Amino acid sequence: MRSPLPNSPRSRPTPFRAGRTAGGLAIASVALLAVLIALYLWLRPTAGSEAATDLGPALPQVGSSTALGSLQGGPDSGLGTSPIESASLRVGASPGVRLAGDGVLEGRVVDVDTGQGIGGVTVDLLALPPLVGVEVSRFLQLGSFRGDIQRRTAPIATTVSSSDGGFAFAGVRRGRYFLNAHGDFHVPLAPVTARVVPSGAGGPVEVPVRAGGAVAGVVLDGDGRPVPGAEVAIYQGITSIVDALRRGDATLVQGRTDRSGRFQLVGVPPGAGYDLSGWGAQMALSHTLDISVRAGETTEVELRAREGGKVRGVVVGESEEGSELALPIAGALVGAVPRGLRDLTFVASVLERTASKTGADGSFTLGGVPPGEVDVVAWAPGHLPLHRAGVAVAPGGSADVGELRLGTGPILRGRVVDTAGQPIPDVRLRWDMVDWRSLDLDFSFAPFLYQALDEFLFPTTDADGRFEAGPFAGRPAYELWLLATGFGWERYRWDPAREAGEVEIVLTRGGAVEGIVIDSERAKPVTSFTIESSLRVEEAFDAPSPLNPFSGGAEVEHPEGRFRLDGLLPGPRSIVVSAEGYRAERISDLAIVEGETLKGVIVKLKPGLSLTGTVVDAQGQPVGGAVVVPFDDRGRALSGPRREALEDTPLEFLDELRRRAPVDIATGLGVFASGSDLTDAAGRFELTGLAPGTVEVTAVHRDHAPSSAELVVLVEGEEAPDLTLELRLGSTIEGRVTDLRGGPVPGAVVLAARAPNRGSGGRTGVYQSTTDAGGDYRMDNVVAGSYFVALTRGDEALDPMSFLSSLGFDLVTVPTEGTVRLDLVDRSAAATRVYGVVRGGGQAVSGGGLLAFDFDGDNLLGLDVKITRVGADGAYEFPGLAPGTYRFLYQSGRNESALEVEVPELPEVRLDVDLPSGRIEGKVVDARTGDPLERFEVTARRERSSQGQGLLGGLLARQSSDENDYTDAEGAFAFDDLEPGTWTLVARPSRWTRPSGSFAPSEPLVVELGDGRTESGLRIELDAGASLEGWVVDEYGAPVPGADVTVVPRGDGSFDLRVTETDAQGRFTLSGLAAGLVDLVAEVADLAPARLENVTVGPEPTGRIEIVVTRGTELRVRALVDGAPAPGAVGRVERVGSNPAERQRVAESLFRGVVDGRGVAGTDGVLDFGRVAPGRYRVEVSRGSLRAVLEEFEVDGPQPLLLRVDLR
Repeated sequence: MRSPLPNSPRSRPTPFRAGRTAGGLAIASVALLAVLIALYLWLRPTAGSEAATDLGPALPQVGSSTALGSLQGGPDSGLGTSPIESASLRVGASPGVRLAGDGVLEGRVVDVDTGQGIGGVTVDLLALPPLVGVEVSRFLQLGSFRGDIQRRTAPIATTVSSSDGGFAFAGVRRGRYFLNAHGDFHVPLAPVTARVVPSGAGGPVEVPVRAGGAVAGVVLDGDGRPVPGAEVAIYQGITSIVDALRRGDATLVQGRTDRSGRFQLVGVPPGAGYDLSGWGAQMALSHTLDISVRAGETTEVELRAREGGKVRGVVVGESEEGSELALPIAGALVGAVPRGLRDLTFVASVLERTASKTGADGSFTLGGVPPGEVDVVAWAPGHLPLHRAGVAVAPGGSADVGELRLGTGPILRGRVVDTAGQPIPDVRLRWDMVDWRSLDLDFSFAPFLYQALDEFLFPTTDADGRFEAGPFAGRPAYELWLLATGFGWERYRWDPAREAGEVEIVLTRGGAVEGIVIDSERAKPVTSFTIESSLRVEEAFDAPSPLNPFSGGAEVEHPEGRFRLDGLLPGPRSIVVSAEGYRAERISDLAIVEGETLKGVIVKLKPGLSLTGTVVDAQGQPVGGAVVVPFDDRGRALSGPRREALEDTPLEFLDELRRRAPVDIATGLGVFASGSDLTDAAGRFELTGLAPGTVEVTAVHRDHAPSSAELVVLVEGEEAPDLTLELRLGSTIEGRVTDLRGGPVPGAVVLAARAPNRGSGGRTGVYQSTTDAGGDYRMDNVVAGSYFVALTRGDEALDPMSFLSSLGFDLVTVPTEGTVRLDLVDRSAAATRVYGVVRGGGQAVSGGGLLAFDFDGDNLLGLDVKITRVGADGAYEFPGLAPGTYRFLYQSGRNESALEVEVPELPEVRLDVDLPSGRIEGKVVDARTGDPLERFEVTARRERSSQGQGLLGGLLARQSSDENDYTDAEGAFAFDDLEPGTWTLVARPSRWTRPSGSFAPSEPLVVELGDGRTESGLRIELDAGASLEGWVVDEYGAPVPGADVTVVPRGDGSFDLRVTETDAQGRFTLSGLAAGLVDLVAEVADLAPARLENVTVGPEPTGRIEIVVTRGTELRVRALVDGAPAPGAVGRVERVGSNPAERQRVAESLFRGVVDGRGVAGTDGVLDFGRVAPGRYRVEVSRGSLRAVLEEFEVDGPQPLLLRVDLR
């Protein structure tokens, strides 16, 4: 067994600087696909029974006299009196008010192109951005947050615009809300925010809309007969979801078929790549794909219903003592979870449709199961849930899953009381039902959905405050979450070994704060303002609280600027106060005491600064409807929900979106709606309430690439310049996807994600395309930068594993404008089908995942990764692997095992995988004293036949063979499941070793390991670490601060490179070095790298070490394709005769450079490698699958050198 450090991740392959495990490498390698799946699934509104959420009594009507629009369509429909019984379902309800109060808001719905008012448009007042609100509702439903909690995401109020576009809300709870407008043939342009206050000062507000389309059609069964009463929904499919998010079009419109099977879905944004799905009592979930919608038109479609299947089985529990017979469980909840993303979109409906309870004998039958692969989930009170993965269901067929055996776990019993010891009834309890650490690499969504089973409910405390929670899965400590109206929520950690018997959990009530808000310059009250703080007690339903931070906020209007904020959690708390025209002010360390009021708080607001400007296109014409977003000089958005309103709430992800999401996607989601501005028809905008300092301003529009950030320094008392932001169309990435034989691959998904770099503030752009019948793809409006490109194909059901088993990668760099061609090869298409059984110890393993790494890929990264599922019988299958050498990595829970496999050039081949079982064990000791060394890192690296290719293949090939362990108190380490062969072991101080520089890395220890053998009794001795001190100076002897100094070992045995940076005096210090000869390389911007060779590292101080950096020679290479410049080409330059350690340094530097946009050809095809020192060099340049190499050339003078390469 390996002995990872407590509270530290188990580390398998050694990282290059990043510290990733083999599992981490796998996850990193599928990150682009994860983006697609996450965006498609998480940002995909869930349709189903939740559409009919009961909002209680009838709501009072507000707005114009046309508020009672019928289901057949209002004045905007253009449909007349259609008999179709369907409606467009988004997040809205019937016109009326859900949260009553004294707030008022007026506004007008206008056409973005003409400025004319549009009547008959439904306007929703929402607590969250429209799409985010739908997704939060989905989370609450699937997370078993039923009843009043899920209702919070419904509209605060709904009305319909009058003939001139006017609308009004009255009698609505105060708050800052989002407005969403949608009509039969009109769709929202962008989310809009407004304050609803008694004075009506938040309006009038304009809500722009643009032209939309409609989809009408019929649902027919397999015999061509109409299917009445079926639910239908139109939404963006996986081939278009990223583009829809970027453009702000992500939507779902739902309706129901009439008696003749007809339906009409209105208010659909124009575009391609829509999917239509239907489900109901007479049909299984069915789909029609790739529908196009045009503005002002109705698209006619036909949906053919699939026949569902059945799944049978028995649910049993633990055996009675002394008996091998398992006891049947009556009343267990059972349901089906689709494995494919297309069906999983509607998992709530599938779970409801297939729901079943076991009989007295534990048996069950699920009906209406969608054809394809499903996971069968089961749960019973007092038992842990489980799922049976990969059950194949045929249309009209039946599958038998046999026994589903439910286990048990620890049960927590206790009582919940207040600080006075009084019981608290109706406290909501929640806990994790799954041990997430034990999950296989199976890509099943079932573990996330156990609590979504029909009729499942988490418990609440009884009248005496007592509860029973559990069973809990996995190992302690366990966590229990408690939430009760009138109290702060609590997270309770429980270890059964330390707390036996009943526990008592105390919940606290809140305190209050009173104060006044004044203008700091005029010393007069601010009469209208907003107070934000997330750490609130939920005093009543829909009051601001951790589960409801957006439900109206704390909007205050008072002639004397006075306020009272109730329900703050006890302790030192902060609030943020903001007002129109003022900078937000944070008040910290408010001492809140339960049941008491903190009085006398004075908030002084300073007037804010403003920025104005115009957004224009490349021809200088104004652009209306652009969203203008301000950022600070560190790339942090100054618009959107404040962190203080999200902290410690389930909506913290909104803050991550605000800080990290691509600016166009975050804008499309409405995250930046508050604090940004929407340009008018003249392209004008105004940003207010800004603080002095550097502000970056970016404009986003659906038909353009986001503008470059405009930097402005705002100074108190000075007028800011009027800005002009130019929107351009951006660049294009296009190409063709072919198989290994050169044939086109249609239907492949191509994703491009911008690599984070120093200039992007951590924000990455994501683009998507799908190949046509000829294998061609195209992405437009692409922002300049370097992009990781993922190529993948899904099966008909969109099983995530089908994407992972066909995954491919590349890297491309895009100039500011122009077209970059990137042809891709799908190495899984027309390749070798590889299948077999995974065995461990001679027996087939059960479950898990198998990853296949190829580090000699012909793409720029040199990396190819495929992933597949291992069945309960140990069987696996890769539909297509290109011939070559692969490293197979088997993962199951926390267990990993790796080996090298050769795939022949055949149509198919059976390769049974026998997991290796070798073992190496030993101790690490102090060479001087013989004492064991605890918490030291030991790395075992196996020699590989392949050294890898490309930017990443070469780096990862070597490290993929690494095994890491950490020594225990006895200095012991052990490596299990090792392949036979030559292993090299090195021990070094870990990050937990103090002081880290007290020991040097050990001398490499070479071990020959036989098949299935154990090598024990190894002893690795560590000597005291040596130090180096030196200076980096320029050719005039002046110190060079900020230079990177790398220690490059002369031999091949070292596993890592040491890097440090010079201080202001040009001095550098390195400690914990092993004795021997090394080279030192100094690198600094605008100068040539300097190399000092054969530096002796030893126990005695070395004489003065001085590295002199010079200007060197400016090296550039022009890359051409068929005589024309090749923009986006990338390249690397390295010294001839470099050892492996030096090549690793160059590869890491190159990868960082490409990510940061260096070493990349512009529109003239020229790659600027900066300055190089005299010597002999080799240059390799590539773009897509095109390559060129200059094997050897001399650099010997100060004159700039321009070389030419022709890519082929």
